[in-house]
Parts: sequence; C-alpha cells; structure tokens
Amino acid sequence: MYLVPGTVVANLKRLPHHEEALKQGYLLEVERVEEGTYSNKRIWIKNKERGADGKKKPNREIADMMIYFFSHRWLNPSLDPAVAHPDDDANTKLRGIKSILNP
Repeated sequence: MYLVPGTVVANLKRLPHHEEALKQGYLLEVERVEEGTYSNKRIWIKNKERGADGKKKPNREIADMMIYFFSHRWLNPSLDPAVAHPDDDANTKLRGIKSILNP
C-alpha cells in the first residue's frame, strides 16, 4: 500500500500514473499497520534512504494524521499506454480529491 501526502496532492497539476508517481518520489510505501484503538493505528513507512555510513535508515512511524482512502477507476482506460490515464482532460478526479482534502 502507498500513501500520498496531502501537500503533494495539493501541488499536483495532473494526476500521475502510479509508475510516474513512484519515479517522482510522491509515494510513501507502507511497511506495516499496527492495530490500535479505533483511529489510533500506527503506520510505519519504509525508509529507502541511507545514512552517511551507508546503512539503511530506520523506518519511520506516522501518527496523528488523517488518512483518506480513495478507490477509483481510470477515466481513460486503454490498452495503449500513450492514451490510458487515470483522469480525464479536465482533471475531474484530481479536482474532486482536492476538494475533499481541502473543503
């Protein structure tokens, strides 16, 4: 599972394909979710960075954040990757997501 920080979404001009979002560093990969009470789940993000000593930095916990889950279908599906896109030309999906995150 991946998370996209709200600050990243707020600055997007166009909803990227998953591969492009990975390449641009927009996505945070979730390592694990630890159960907690109602909304107090602990989420651990994989840290891909390395310290000056070359060792992998520890994974980091995110807490006290509101997390929204969006499930969607591509608005422009196609077998042709040059045509396929998760949103339409008017960015309807991205504008809808932004309106939920920043009402």
